[in-house]
Amino acid sequence: ADQQAKGLPPAPALATLPSRARWQALITRAHLALETARDEMQAYADERSDAWQQSERAAALADQIEALSTVLDDLETLSAG
Repeated sequence: ADQQAKGLPPAPALATLPSRARWQALITRAHLALETARDEMQAYADERSDAWQQSERAAALADQIEALSTVLDDLETLSAG
């Protein structure tokens, strides 16, 4: 009921839960999407001027890139399990 109130489809019955292979495929897709975002963010930062590199916006973007790298490391650990 909570999921439907949020506009989400109802949860499947226990017997029809996705298999481990499906979960691994979803984790792999998430990893690829986050890796792409991180790489594009890094390329964006690398292409900026030296003055931009010293700005607060550059520091904030660097923090986001670092956070994505941490998430990617965690996903790799999850995939290995």
